[in-house]
Amino acid sequence: MNRRKAIALPLGVIGLALLLVAALPSQTRRAAAQEDWFTSEPEEIQVTSRAQELGGLPVGEVLLGESVVTRIRSAAGGKTAPQRAETAAARLSGVLRAGSPAPEEFRVAQMNGQYVVAVRDELIVTADTYHAQVNGTTPVKLATQWRDNLVQAYRRELDRPIGKICPIVSVGKGTRLGLAHITGPRSQVHKAQFVGQLETTFQKSVRIRIFVPIKAQDGVDRVPQVNVNAYADLKM
Repeated sequence: MNRRKAIALPLGVIGLALLLVAALPSQTRRAAAQEDWFTSEPEEIQVTSRAQELGGLPVGEVLLGESVVTRIRSAAGGKTAPQRAETAAARLSGVLRAGSPAPEEFRVAQMNGQYVVAVRDELIVTADTYHAQVNGTTPVKLATQWRDNLVQAYRRELDRPIGKICPIVSVGKGTRLGLAHITGPRSQVHKAQFVGQLETTFQKSVRIRIFVPIKAQDGVDRVPQVNVNAYADLKM
C-alpha cells in the first residue's frame, strides 16, 4: 500500500484546495508518503472500578474515563464496597456498549422503594440511606449528584477527540479502494463506518480525489465534524 497525507477541506474551499494541490512539488508528496501511519484509538468509553482506602476503610470507586463518578463506602448484599463498585461499573459499561445513550437518558429513578441512578431503564447504582447520611444529604439528592457526575464525565468523553481507521469506498459503487484514518469527537467518529471517495479532474490534467466520512457503504450520508487526515491505497 502507498501511504500518503490527505487533507479534508470544506466543500466551499475545494476550488482553492485544488490549486494548492496542483502546485505541490513532487518532493513534498514523496515526503508525505514516508510519514508513519496513524494508530487507532478505542471508540468505546472506558468504564472501570478500583479499590481504595478512606479513613482506613475499604471503598470502591467507579470511573468513567478518568473521572470518579461514584464512591461506594459500605458492603451490601454480600458484596464488599469494591465489589459493589465493580458491579456498578459493569452495569454502566454494558449499557454504553449496547448503544450510545443520550446524556438526557441518565436519570434518577425509584426502584424497590429506593432512589437509584439509571440509564434508560437499567439500574446502575443505588443511593441508599447510609451513603446519603455519610454525605450529609438525602438519598434523592445523592442520586442526583451521582447522576450529574455521570453526565458531566460522559459529555467530556463524547467530546474527546479520537481516531480510527475506516475502509475507503467508491461513492455510488461501494468498491473498497483502501484505508483512511479519521479523527473527530468520539460522539461523531463512531457514526462513520466508511470514507467515500469522489474523483474529479482539474483543468483536464490534474486528478483530484475528495474524501468524505460516511455512515454506510452505499450511501452519501456525511458525518459532520469528522476529518480524513491520512489514507492508503490498495494496489489491485
